[in-house]
Amino acid sequence: MTQQKTTSILLLTLLALLSSSTPAAAAAAGKKLCIKMSRGKELKEKLATESNVLLVLGNDDDDKTYKELCDRLEGTPPGRVKDFEIAFVKDSNMRRNVMNKAAPPSLGLIGTAEKFVLDLITGAPPPKTEISYPEYVLYKTSNPEAGIRFVGGATIENDDEGKQMADAVSDFVSEQLQTKKIGSFVYALGSYDMVAAQIMKYETGSWQQRFWAEGVAKMLQTMFLKYPIASLLSTTTPVMEFEMELITNYIKIGQKVVEKGKNYPKEQVKRLEEMLENDDKSISELKKESMSQRVYTLKRFSEPEKFADKDIMSFLVKVGMNLLTLLLMLVMIPMMFLSSPEDDEEEEEEKEEKAGAEMEDPDKEEEENDEGSDSGTPLLTKQEKKALAIQRAKESMKEDKENVQKVLQKNGGK
Repeated sequence: MTQQKTTSILLLTLLALLSSSTPAAAAAAGKKLCIKMSRGKELKEKLATESNVLLVLGNDDDDKTYKELCDRLEGTPPGRVKDFEIAFVKDSNMRRNVMNKAAPPSLGLIGTAEKFVLDLITGAPPPKTEISYPEYVLYKTSNPEAGIRFVGGATIENDDEGKQMADAVSDFVSEQLQTKKIGSFVYALGSYDMVAAQIMKYETGSWQQRFWAEGVAKMLQTMFLKYPIASLLSTTTPVMEFEMELITNYIKIGQKVVEKGKNYPKEQVKRLEEMLENDDKSISELKKESMSQRVYTLKRFSEPEKFADKDIMSFLVKVGMNLLTLLLMLVMIPMMFLSSPEDDEEEEEEKEEKAGAEMEDPDKEEEENDEGSDSGTPLLTKQEKKALAIQRAKESMKEDKENVQKVLQKNGGK
């Protein structure tokens, strides 16, 4: 009896584990799952519900890149992908229709030039031109008629798990939709990692520590011009907002280290990790992601990277040069586009003085006329030229009128 009861409990436990891993259970938990499509009508319905769709066009839904993308989608906090879907398309007719309309991303003249230079520096592979499945096409709600084709990653090698291609496709989607990459990731900023390491290097409250925490950190912030400009024009994107928040976190943590000591990052890491462990069920997925990002940023201070002295000096020189360039731009741009009212007044006065001098010096004009008459080509004043032009125009109009009357009389006689 006891053995039967034990067996029943084991079976129930196994069924519970199996059911929790099914798509239905994952959907019930609020996680996003990949879907399949076979008709254009299904795509239109998704786009009509304000959902951007990445189509994976292929022959086999067991493709490793597709599975990796689906795993990342499932692991992304639902709040970040509520308006995004990944759909696999195997139907040949739908694949053909999609590829006929799909086009590579439009970069513009500046974007094309930047990409060309960057590709030369990094040795990036040439863009994909021929159709070879699997293909990845992104449909945005803002342009549901034609998709944007992913053309990168043409020569990725040794990608047994499909992760490199999934990274490339994720970057493509992130750039096009201006959102964070799908998946649950933490991010770091290389320039601020240098600042964090130097803040932790010097004694608490020392002028060197303050120089890095309050000087260099804020100078770096002023160089990211795209953020204040976007805020002013109300064109900020979720990616920009996240990056601005990340920069602000680095700066705030640095200031706290100066105020409270170098143990501050470790104490905060311990506190947040305990919260994540003990209150795991009561914290939303988005909040967990935010807290994990803060823990990671704090660890850039508590476990700082090591930098050589020459790298630090090179970094400071670059920051100084960039700041100097920025200041020169701020000074020169207004001078180029805005003229001073005083300069306009001086220019107007010069014109008036010149005109007055011409009117007050009739002898000079007579001399010029005499010189002209000697050469056989008498010079005329402006008023005389104007009167002569009017007279010639009148004579021409009179002649045209007479010609018209002659033609009418001739036709009437007939």
